Amino acid sequence: MLMDIIPHGGGGSMDYVREAEKVLYHYRDLKFALQNLEHQIEKLIFQSAPADAKGANIEITGIKSGYHDDAYNSLFKLKVLTENRDKTEEEIKKIDSLLDAIEKEPGCEYYTQVLRLWYIEKIPKEEIAGLIGYSPASRQSIYNIKDKAIRKFAVMYFGLGALKAI
Repeated sequence: MLMDIIPHGGGGSMDYVREAEKVLYHYRDLKFALQNLEHQIEKLIFQSAPADAKGANIEITGIKSGYHDDAYNSLFKLKVLTENRDKTEEEIKKIDSLLDAIEKEPGCEYYTQVLRLWYIEKIPKEEIAGLIGYSPASRQSIYNIKDKAIRKFAVMYFGLGALKAI
């Protein structure tokens, strides 16, 4: 999903850290999209369910006039919505899995918490400092942790290309 990003400017190199920040920044949007897609799928299935057949105008083929096209359109929409839901769900699971893995790495105790608070929850930096036991005055320490954490996430998300670029 978000891995299909093409570097800006044609032949330039990709800014892996900025792209990793985008992934985390839009995490909540993906969660919302997943709920929205589920709702759309349920609604489409409900609307596409056969109605009372007593008043149906049946042709020689045994299919109600106009129903064939509507059925194909509904099936196509359902296929697209289901694929989008599955890809979105897969992306969310991938992000969660990477954040869980980072948290377990030695020396990275605060990385996942800082990434979640900074990018996903959008908590003020001073508040993040207090939440992880740093003095709110030690704002630079929070930036250092965030910078190390996002670089680690970028490498884990994008792989070797990110490692070579940072």
